[in-house]
Amino acid sequence: MVAIPDVDIAEGTLPPVRFGDFVRLYDTANARGNFDAMLTAFALDTSSNIFRYVRTAAHVIRSGGLWANFGPWPCACLVVEIGRASCRERV
Repeated sequence: MVAIPDVDIAEGTLPPVRFGDFVRLYDTANARGNFDAMLTAFALDTSSNIFRYVRTAAHVIRSGGLWANFGPWPCACLVVEIGRASCRERV
C-alpha cells in the first residue's frame, strides 16, 4: 500500500496547463530555456513531424534539463528503424 499525503496546495503553485499545438506554442524566441524539466504523456505519437517536436522540446528545456515522455515511440511501427545516432543527427 502506498500512502498519499493529504495536503492543501496553495492556489497558483502548480504550473499552468496550456492547450494547443506544442510546436506553435513553444517554438518561439521567448520560450528558449524556460524549463528545467518537461513531462509529456503520449505527446510524440500526436506529432505530425517528430523531428520538429523533439527540436522544440530541446529548445524550451535549459541545458542539462530533463524530458520524460510517457507513451509509445511512434516510429516503432515503421519498417525501417531509426537508430539513436541517426535520430540524433536529424534532430
